[in-house]
Amino acid sequence: MEPPLTETIIDLMESVLTPDLLSKAERDIPKGAHPTTGHCAVAAEALFFLLGGKPYGYKAMVATYYVDGERCTHWWIVNKDGDILDPTAKQFTGTPPYHLGKGTGFQGIRYNDYGPVPSKRARILLNRLYEKYGYEDPSITN
Repeated sequence: MEPPLTETIIDLMESVLTPDLLSKAERDIPKGAHPTTGHCAVAAEALFFLLGGKPYGYKAMVATYYVDGERCTHWWIVNKDGDILDPTAKQFTGTPPYHLGKGTGFQGIRYNDYGPVPSKRARILLNRLYEKYGYEDPSITN
């Protein structure tokens, strides 16, 4: 079971998710949708890096499913014990499609002297968290 701090991070993350962080494919979100809708990949990636990533036993997960014939995906992470950590689970009225999940890697990650670096959108999200809540880790923001 993840510590309460992870739940706090997820709540704080929701406060800095904005439409400009959506990919082009995700920008047609219906009016009235939950604020986390469409942000699952970027939010899961940011959480993955905040918690230490693969060296600390975290793994990216993705599910592909269909709603009214339209292909959809949902992203989250799991820890080494298999606990689900989903920063955008609130977008679902029921349980997200975790049963369809498969382990994967995040798109857009590059490498520098420190190792893997989050994608551009995940770095923007992380920087917003750091600016709002007062922490910066140069190994993932450069």
